[in-house]
Amino acid sequence: RRDLLQWDQALKLAQQLAPDQIPSICREYAQQLEFKGEYGMALRMYNQALSKTMEGGFGEDNFTGGLDGGNESVSHKRVCKAGIARMTLRTGSLQQGLAMVRQSKDKELVKSCGSILEAMRQYGEAAELYRLAEQYEKAAYMYLKTKSFTKLEALMEHITAPKLLTHYAKSMEAQKKYTEAASAYERANDVDNVIRVCLKHLDQPQRAFELVRKNNSPQGAGMVATFCMSNGDYEMAIEFL
Repeated sequence: RRDLLQWDQALKLAQQLAPDQIPSICREYAQQLEFKGEYGMALRMYNQALSKTMEGGFGEDNFTGGLDGGNESVSHKRVCKAGIARMTLRTGSLQQGLAMVRQSKDKELVKSCGSILEAMRQYGEAAELYRLAEQYEKAAYMYLKTKSFTKLEALMEHITAPKLLTHYAKSMEAQKKYTEAASAYERANDVDNVIRVCLKHLDQPQRAFELVRKNNSPQGAGMVATFCMSNGDYEMAIEFL
């Protein structure tokens, strides 16, 4: 019955003929329910799988878990606790679920629960879990969505994706934090925007001139030439035309 995925019947038979298999049947049933999106029932079965293990005293010697490798009883409990944490989040008990995830210290579980929360549009909580899982760029995207700029700034040393750096630079520029904006644009290799910010906001024309000379940017050269002419420095403007 278990092989045919007839779980209710498999549980009834196990109660009569093979009680040592009840925890693993409950666990496998829970995994199937989770896959089907029946999260409330899956939570119930994961809890039963764990509680039956405890009640029955199934340890290393008498647990028939059906898990590959290592201590089957320990692996079974780990899978069940992870499932309970995921389903607790899925069913809306966010604070309880988050506490379970934090306590697990299981980086893969933390990462997967971050994805669950992101799909649920719980971006602040997702960011926290991504940060704990050292998924810094995913955490940064969540902080951008929630405009949690202070938390985002704390992650920037870990960020290398140009697209994310550009998003961050634009958000800093919108807040008139021009030094931070120019730094982020530079890390994103967006030379033209660095030149623009230097000329328009930071009063750093020499930095802009050097960037144009170094990178041969036509757009940057145009901005510098316009800046020089607007300040009456036509000799310098000629260099960049």
